[in-house]
Amino acid sequence: MAGPYDPSNQPSPGASEPSGGQFGQYGQYGQYGQPAQPSWGGAPPAGQPGQSGAYWQPGAPSQSLYGQPGQSGAYGQPSQSGAYGQPGAPSQAAYGQPGAPSQGFYGQPGMASQAFQPPMPAKPKKSRRGLWIGLGIAAVLLLATGGGAGFAAVQYFAPAVATGELCAALKTQNYTAGYGLLSSGLQGQFTQDQYTQASTALDKIEGTVTNCATSQGSNSYTYSLGSDTAAIQAVITRSTAGSMQGTLKLKNEHGTWKIDGLDTGLLGVNMGALLATGAYCQALQSQNYTAAYGMLGSAVTGTLTQAVFVSQAKLHDQLDGTVSACDLVGLGTGNSDTNASLTASIARTKLGQKQGQLSLDVEGGAWKISTIGTSLQGTDLGALLVTQEFCKDLHSANYADLLHNVFSDAYKGNASVADVQALFGGAVDDIKWAGCTPITSSYTVSGTSASIQVTLIVVQVSTGQTDSGPILVKLVQQSSGWKVDNFAKAS
Repeated sequence: MAGPYDPSNQPSPGASEPSGGQFGQYGQYGQYGQPAQPSWGGAPPAGQPGQSGAYWQPGAPSQSLYGQPGQSGAYGQPSQSGAYGQPGAPSQAAYGQPGAPSQGFYGQPGMASQAFQPPMPAKPKKSRRGLWIGLGIAAVLLLATGGGAGFAAVQYFAPAVATGELCAALKTQNYTAGYGLLSSGLQGQFTQDQYTQASTALDKIEGTVTNCATSQGSNSYTYSLGSDTAAIQAVITRSTAGSMQGTLKLKNEHGTWKIDGLDTGLLGVNMGALLATGAYCQALQSQNYTAAYGMLGSAVTGTLTQAVFVSQAKLHDQLDGTVSACDLVGLGTGNSDTNASLTASIARTKLGQKQGQLSLDVEGGAWKISTIGTSLQGTDLGALLVTQEFCKDLHSANYADLLHNVFSDAYKGNASVADVQALFGGAVDDIKWAGCTPITSSYTVSGTSASIQVTLIVVQVSTGQTDSGPILVKLVQQSSGWKVDNFAKAS
């Protein structure tokens, strides 16, 4: 019988010729059992002003925990600028009361009571251990002197101690300890492994945490004795990203203070967006494309069904290789509690590593991926998908779809559906095209041109016998998408 139809002699339907100091470490209590200037970087020697520095610590000149300027002495007493007993410039008393003569702790007049005046202790050594330990020692000293107000002070600063522990965990990359400091509510939102992955990603992108401090201002510490919640206006400094500010929320759970919320401003991106991106990457690496589709938002799923998404993902695996790595490498600007812009890197076994943008927003209370950069998607599949449509239309004799949706403007010219039917559905030299199958491995894309070999199936009309052989389908990209532009013999 006759061999495959020679496409080089196949005319175009529209022409005669074809075309084609660290937090948590709270400052040591000063003389007389009174709290010295809060210092997250270590307790100063007796009689000397505290140094500003790490997490939750004001810079110099700084606001004290209650917002009073400068270094304050005992609750309600004037500032001590030199050795004990040397008067300095008067300072704002606790809770915003005026300086000397001042109100003592919770409104007692004058100097603090004798209960707050044990013999002057020896000059303390600067501790390099967690400064929250210093707060505990100070509490013991206060209680030993019979100062009930000392116990109240310890309780007042208890939420700040928890923040100190968090800063220590962040600075040492102790993600296990950090996760243990989170409230049950936060732990219910993500596992320890997810927390570790997200924290590791931030350390890689923004640099490790080098310092923690409180923000300037009188409202940097919000807590009332007896309350089960507290808030600290914090500054976290990272080696690459620099200083980031936001609110750190705390909650008392069964007598233990826990971190109950970190503002997006403190992280550079909402934790939920990080977790959603991590889940998407994990689904790609495990080839669980149904789960990956579930991470997409309506902006994507509105034009792409799950079946098509899964099919295209498998095509990418054939052409580009499976996903071997998926990581975040950068953060965009303007990230908030409802949207995020990230830079991701996806590596495939054949295509190699590509970077591109991911955008996410909140839909129905959950973070979803709204856009995926084309470079992250791998090889452009548009021309391959059109070729699949061409083969399907040949098999089903859908000549109208060939004319309107498959062929390029140049190839179809002014042809009608009847012209296309006569050319591809009728017999030419006793041969009729009956269908084809794309050879995926032959697919190539270069700019606005693409080509792919297909196994063409032909029928000899007089005998009904079939035969097959390869031909080359050439495609071009138009404003309306990829289109079949011509045919040629396969080399």
